[in-house]
Amino acid sequence: MESAARRDASFIFFLDQILRLQKNVQEDKAVKRRVKLSHLPEMKMLEEFDFDFQPSINRKQIQELSSLAFIARV
Repeated sequence: MESAARRDASFIFFLDQILRLQKNVQEDKAVKRRVKLSHLPEMKMLEEFDFDFQPSINRKQIQELSSLAFIARV
């Protein structure tokens, strides 16, 4: 509210910002809840993967796929 007041924001802008914030919080909670319900032993990130341990995996191909650049080419 203070930020909106300082910027002399309109009511619609202020309401939009609050609703966006609420939506983001709800989405974050939903993701965390789904991860918890999945009973996965540990959360892992692709950046943590040890490609040296599994040399048969093509590092460049995995990085290309993780960038999702192929979607734009379709």
